Amino acid sequence: MTSLISALRGLVLPAALALLSACAPTGFEPETAGPQGVLTRTNSQTAADFLDLFFRLESGRELERFTRYEHPVKLVVTGAVPKAAWAEIDPLLRRLRREGGVPISRTRHRAKADLVVEFVPRAEMRAFVPDIACFVVPEQASFAEYVRDGAKITSWADLQTRGRALLVIPSDSALQEIRDCLHEELAQALGPVNDLWHLSDSVFNDDNVHGRLTGFDMLVLRLAYQPELKSGMSRDEVAALLPALLARLNPEGGAVMPLPSRLPPRWWAEEMQKVLTPSAGAAVRLAAAERAAAFADSRDWQDNRRAFAHFLAGYHGLGVNPDRAVAHFAQSRRLYADLPDADLHIALVDLQMAGVFLAAAEPEATLFLAEQAAEALKAADDRASLAVSYLLRAEALERLGRPDEAAALRLDSLSLAGYGFSNEAALPELLRDAGQAR
Repeated sequence: MTSLISALRGLVLPAALALLSACAPTGFEPETAGPQGVLTRTNSQTAADFLDLFFRLESGRELERFTRYEHPVKLVVTGAVPKAAWAEIDPLLRRLRREGGVPISRTRHRAKADLVVEFVPRAEMRAFVPDIACFVVPEQASFAEYVRDGAKITSWADLQTRGRALLVIPSDSALQEIRDCLHEELAQALGPVNDLWHLSDSVFNDDNVHGRLTGFDMLVLRLAYQPELKSGMSRDEVAALLPALLARLNPEGGAVMPLPSRLPPRWWAEEMQKVLTPSAGAAVRLAAAERAAAFADSRDWQDNRRAFAHFLAGYHGLGVNPDRAVAHFAQSRRLYADLPDADLHIALVDLQMAGVFLAAAEPEATLFLAEQAAEALKAADDRASLAVSYLLRAEALERLGRPDEAAALRLDSLSLAGYGFSNEAALPELLRDAGQAR
């Protein structure tokens, strides 16, 4: 890894040294209002993505009709609900009403509910869905009913309109995981049933980078609940209405023009899912990431599909071939730097590289990268990753002979880690390998 580290050192170290005198512990105030970031995409992109989000399943199956709720939505929360979860649920419902235009409110009566959010112990859930953090299914009212019905579960493709749906979340999850599950799965129950790999500004992407609904996501929901749209419409009928709807809701986005499809080959999507499946095994996941990245390179994709494939290849390759892993991270960062709304993605790459520099005994570069990543992580309220950035900075400061600042950062990281991780053992191996746990 020496040659690549030396090359990267020439780019990172000068800026890191300039930052050293200014580094100091900073408090954390989570962002609580408004969509994440300013919408910079065109209406042409939004229209194309809207159609692929609503008229296709992740399996690749095309849907014949548009569906949404045609009446005010009632939501009930049941099961072993963690007390802290309420601080996530009600603000999300307010955002969905205010920003997404969704007529949704909470009820205490299960019989009156359209959406059931049920918290169950992780072990109980994983016995049936071992590789899924949380999930939503249509036409179910309880986890017990879901287990009983098994293979008879209704498909989203069979719906004529949206009705009853069940969202299942592990009750012993970290609060950040609970929040992320609520945002993505509840939005899926209300709107898009697909995820698109090329999106870098949305929770509707299996990369799981965004944990909270973004400005684009709220625009998609506002579109879906415009009075001109109705359940049962075909793709062509919806497509014909989108230009006028987008001109009204997002006039800055310009006119809607046809765009080429960015749906990847089905086998490529399956490779990426394999990388994200813990039970697949380390070697299988690395090989799948390498294949996905190589194919994206061969097609010269200039979006999140290629950048994220390289990120995964780097992440899973660190313990096998560090030189190659660093090259993947560098390529991922170059690609993300050319994409709009990719600050959070860049921060996650920088965090990985900070760990690489720490292992290479380059604390100045570690400090710079971890500090640089922190701003985007704060803006996105990614407290798990922010805790990692604090601990990396603390270790770097310790090695630079600044123990008091290091101790302050470790103290600041405690509340972040308490929100972002369900238990101490969940902290990334990066911290243990770097000697962070003290």
